[in-house]
Formats: sequence, structure tokens, C-alpha cells
Amino acid sequence: MTALAFAVAAAVALVSLPGLDDEGYLTFIGAKTLDVAPLATLFFQKFHPLLSVVYAPVALLGWWPFLVAHAAVAACGVYFVGAAVQNLGGRGWLASALVATSPIFLMAAVSGQSDTDGVVALALVLYLHARGGRAASAAAVVAGACLWTRYEFSIPLAFIVLDGAIHGGRWVGVRRAALALVFPVLYGLAGAVYHHDVWWLLQYPPNLTRPVVESAAYHFLSFNWRTVAEWWLGLTLAVPCWPGVMAVRYRRLPQTGRMLGISAAVLVVPLVVLPLFHMVFEGLGPRYMLVFLPIVAACISLDPGVRIRRTGSVVAVTGAVAWITLPALPRRVRALLGAAAAPSLYATVDHLERESHHGVVYTNDRQLAVLLRWSHPEIRGVLLPQHDVLIEVYLLANHSNGQYSSLIKALGSTLYGGAMWPCAMGVVGDNDRFVLDRDVRLHVLYPETYWDAYTQLELRVGDFSIRRPRANVTRMPPPPRPSGVPVAPLVAPCR
Repeated sequence: MTALAFAVAAAVALVSLPGLDDEGYLTFIGAKTLDVAPLATLFFQKFHPLLSVVYAPVALLGWWPFLVAHAAVAACGVYFVGAAVQNLGGRGWLASALVATSPIFLMAAVSGQSDTDGVVALALVLYLHARGGRAASAAAVVAGACLWTRYEFSIPLAFIVLDGAIHGGRWVGVRRAALALVFPVLYGLAGAVYHHDVWWLLQYPPNLTRPVVESAAYHFLSFNWRTVAEWWLGLTLAVPCWPGVMAVRYRRLPQTGRMLGISAAVLVVPLVVLPLFHMVFEGLGPRYMLVFLPIVAACISLDPGVRIRRTGSVVAVTGAVAWITLPALPRRVRALLGAAAAPSLYATVDHLERESHHGVVYTNDRQLAVLLRWSHPEIRGVLLPQHDVLIEVYLLANHSNGQYSSLIKALGSTLYGGAMWPCAMGVVGDNDRFVLDRDVRLHVLYPETYWDAYTQLELRVGDFSIRRPRANVTRMPPPPRPSGVPVAPLVAPCR
């Protein structure tokens, strides 16, 4: 019943909210790129290969069908958490309710973000594990495959497999541990053949361990009051039930609940501690906190000593304080909560429509590129990728076997509706427009002097400036090479 209620809420959100999150669209890009360059995408860990395979069929139908399917999968996760806790002897209805009432979980579900898929994967593995017998063995196989959904979920998945191995008996435990390695070994061997490299999983990892210079994360990785505030608010909005863990007692939990609790404690290190020392970078936004949601919900629901009334009042107060604090947050946090499409974004599109543009609209704003691609197809939008995107693909893909070239060619048509690499800037027409968002990364590749030399300001709309080519400009040259940024990733797409 809770899963059904969540599905209804997701349907309402899909209709009323824009669903324009650039990170959510990345899941869709992986699924679309798999159709264009299957092998290159399948062995490109940045795109979460398992999710690309799962969503590839529905992605062929378009962005909105993909969002519907993604929200439906999230609703299944609500059911699996409750069913797993119920099988473990806890209050399944409570676990489902705690997951379903997470604002970030709902928003991420209807915007396509892969973090909810990680929650669903963990919930499915926990559900199979709780059923015992052959289902527990199947849980080990599924856990091994789900490592390629969201990589931070590998820690709780590993603890569930460990729990099954320890308490399954000597030979059953060994078998379950071996089953967990089936998919990683097969995938690793297939990738070794493709990459011609046995160590390819380490050579071409899913993420950079350090953020790119002058990226949004680069400026955010510092210990100050704003970082602490955003962490706290992110945790509260993603896991509003977190104050309830203060009422949980380790000794009252069943063995599986204890293992989940230990995994949550371990997760604090890579998600909270190490980023402060710039040793590991995974992410600091609210959506990254979703990995704690099914764990906290399960632990609270598995402890028979937790009083619902008292815990519920604490959760309500904490959530209310977080929502009151919300307006003071940076736009990137508020965007995840349904404000992704700022008024200035729609005002910019209205201006382009009123001017009856039949040219190309080049933009560095990924949300605008998505909006034009799927809601205003009469206006051709082309993304101007930032330097951090170029560097990430360059460093995470294999150049020697042609993977990088295949991905660049495919991303030219799938990256937020289509991309224009900086080295490929060329002919422009009088009807073309450049719609530029205020982003610190923009001027790394395209300094203000570049735009002033070849374009002139037509209109400012909120955070956007709309520029048109100057009267004597028929061709935009590649921007000047920036200082402090490696040149190879910027020119490689044109080689």
C-alpha cells in the first residue's frame, strides 16, 4: 500500500515538477549511448553499466517514458524495503513509510537520478537475503551485479553478502561468497578482452578520485560552516528519519540489522571524512546521502524497542527546521527539491519562442539543453560542454582500443541533446544564439573577452545572458587555450 501511495505521489510530481536535473539526465545519457556505442558504453564504468542496460529499452522511447519507468522502479524499492524488514521480524510498514517520505528520494525518483536505483538495488538484495534459502543465494548474485548501479552502495551490499556467508553454514557460506563474485568476474573478464588490459577495472575507474580544478565540487570541498550546514540539511532531506537512530540499540537488532548498522558507520568515512582531506571525492550533495535511507529505515523498524510516537515527533521537528532553512541554500541544492527549472530558465525559452528562432541555440546550461530537446523540439539546442566533462571522459576512457573515440562520437548526439566540442566551433548564422548561464566553469574555456569579440549581448534574463553573433562574424573560432587546465582533453575530441 505504501509503495502504491508513493507511485501516486511520483505521478503527481512528474506532472507538476519539471524533472530537469542534469545529474538525473546522466542516467538517461548512459542508456541512450548504449544504443549508439554498445561496447564502449558497456565497459565505461562512469555510466553505471548495469543501469544503462536496464534502462536502454525504455530510453529509446524518449525522456518522459524513461522518467515514468524510473519512478516505477523507485516505487518497487519502497515495497522491497518493507517486505525485507517484515521477513526479518520487524515492522515492514514502518520501513516502507520511512523510505517513501524522503523528499530527496521522491525528487530523485522523478528526475532520473541513479541514487534511487542504488536504494532499489540494496532493498532488493536485502529482500532476497531476508527470505533465506535459495533466495539468499540469489541475493549474493544480485549483490555482485548491483555493484555497477551506485558504487557507494557496494559497502552495505558487501556487508549483506558477508552476513549471508557467516550465518549460512560452512559450505553454504562459501558458496554464497563465491556467487557474489560471479558477475564481477565475468564482467571483468569480458572487459579485459575489450580493453586488452587485465587491470582495466582499476585503470579506467568509474570516477575521478579528485575533482577537476574549477569545477563546482572543487570549490565546495572545504571545511566551513556552509559545508556542515549543507551536510546536515542534505542528510535531513534525504533521510528525515535519521534522528530515530538515537533510539536504536545495537543489542536489540537482529544480526542482519547489526551488519547494516556497521555498514552505515563505515560509509561515513568515504562520504564524509575523506572528502574533507581531499583524499576521496564521491559527492557532498543531498542525493549522496540516500545510501543511508534504507539502512536507517531498516534499523529503526527492526528494533522493537523504538517508540513510534516519540521518534516521529523528533523526526517531524528536524524535518521542519530543514525545510525552513531551505530558502537560504545555494541553487544547486534547491534545484534537487523541485526548483530545478528556475523562472529565468522558462523566461529565456519564452524569449526564444517569441523571436521565432530557427537557428541553433548554443548553451552551457544542461537543464536548458534538456528542456529544448524534449519540450521545445522546434528550437534546436546544442550544449557547450564544460572543461570538467571533457577531462573526465578523457581520463576515464580507453584511448588505445578506440573506446574514447566511440564515446565522443556517440556523445555528440546524446550528451544533453547534442554537444559542440570547443575545438569544433565553426560556422554560425544570424539566427543562432548563445545562451550562457552564470557558471564559474564557463570562463575557464570561454573567457569574457572571447564572447565580447565575436558576439554581442541581446538580453539578460535572470542568470542567463542571451548573445547573438556580431554582424561581421560568420565563424566562431575555437576558444583560446586556458591556463592551468591540461590541453589534451580539450583538443582530443577533434582528432
